[in-house]
Amino acid sequence: MDVELKEVLTHIVQDSRLQAGFLAALSELENCGAKKIMRYQTRSNTDLSLLQHAAEEARHAYFFQKQACKLGVPMSSPWLDGRRRRYLDRLELFIARCLSSESSVATREGCYVLTTYYIEKRATWLYTCYEEVLAAYGAPFSLQSILREEVGHLDEMEQMKQKLGLSTEIKREIQDFELTLFTEWVSHMQDRLQEVLRERKKKAP
Repeated sequence: MDVELKEVLTHIVQDSRLQAGFLAALSELENCGAKKIMRYQTRSNTDLSLLQHAAEEARHAYFFQKQACKLGVPMSSPWLDGRRRRYLDRLELFIARCLSSESSVATREGCYVLTTYYIEKRATWLYTCYEEVLAAYGAPFSLQSILREEVGHLDEMEQMKQKLGLSTEIKREIQDFELTLFTEWVSHMQDRLQEVLRERKKKAP
C-alpha cells in the first residue's frame, strides 16, 4: 500500500492542479469529521475533549482548503466520488452493526470512540506519507503541526478504545473493513490519475 500511495502522491505534488484537488478532498474529509464529532455532543454534556477535537478537525479542513485556494481550487476534485465521500459514514455504520452484538458497550459511545480511533490512525499514516513526499519535492507548506495533533488524538482515542473492552474478533473486523475502504480509495486515485494523464496526453500537441 505504501508504494501505491506514494506513487500517486508523487504525481500529485508535482502538479498544482492535481494537488489543489487533493488538498480540497482532504479538506472535505476533515470537515466531515468535524461535523460528525459535533453530532456526538449532547445538550446536557459539553465535553471539552470532544469540542477540542472537533475544533482541531475544522482547523485542519481550513488549512487544507487554504492551501488549495493558493493553487487554484478546481471546480471538482478527481480524488473523491460519491462512494469515497461517504468514507466516514460507511465506517461508522459498519461499527454500529458490529457493536449491536456487544451488549456491554453503549453503541453511541462505541461508535464515537471507534470511528474516531480508526480514522485518526489512518489519517496519521496518510499524512506521514504525504509529508514525506511534500518534503522530498520542496513543497511550500508542511503537515507537521497537523500530524502532532493527529498523534495526540490517536493516543487519546487509543486509551478510550481500551476501556471499551471489545473482543479481538470485533476489533479485527473493524480494522479489516477500514483497510478495505482505504484500499478502495487508493485504487480510485490510481484509476483517476491514469485517466487524467491519458486525457492530457491526447490534448498535448
